[in-house]
Amino acid sequence: MASVYAVLHDENGAFLMAQKRAREYYVHTAYGGRVDKDGWPLTNGGGRYALPGGALDEADIEKGAAREFFEETGLTLPVSALRNPRVVKFDGSGQVVSANKNFAFAAVYFKVSEEDVIVTENNISEFALPNSKRIVVAIESREIKAYSEIQAYARKHGMVAWPADNELDWVWRWNVYDGNDWNAIRGMRGDPQIGWYYSVLEYLRDHILR
Repeated sequence: MASVYAVLHDENGAFLMAQKRAREYYVHTAYGGRVDKDGWPLTNGGGRYALPGGALDEADIEKGAAREFFEETGLTLPVSALRNPRVVKFDGSGQVVSANKNFAFAAVYFKVSEEDVIVTENNISEFALPNSKRIVVAIESREIKAYSEIQAYARKHGMVAWPADNELDWVWRWNVYDGNDWNAIRGMRGDPQIGWYYSVLEYLRDHILR
């Protein structure tokens, strides 16, 4: 199954980069969801850098990227992100393929204002992900025993936003033109667990932002 990744960025090279958790304690599924007080390891890049994304479950790639962004961050994309998204498909080696070809993964580049990037990062980092960690504590203590109980717990404790999937640990604003950030991105190249992020972000720097 192909994967899809959401790249929220501005015209100056800033974008949202995340880090996955090493263990996941709850996840949304087509059948409702799953929780586990002991968690389970995220074996595909757990504890490492990531872009919001995952399996493409629908034919519409843009909708798939927006869904993955919401499920993993707890926030919908800014309205301006939906005005003119760019969809790019890649093969398994990270090379761009034409629109009518089979692909291993796709990136959707959502261009927004600098302020939208800042506000979105702040809301994820200050509210949504801390709320996710509070939910994990409740799962570990067995206050939450089923996925269906998460919403009631969140509402009871005044949470407005929380991820449907407990996959991300942190989110930051990076910039493809920052030397330190680009060195970290370049270090992903060829990595069997996270190498596709290099391809996606190289395309952002060398093509989308040109």
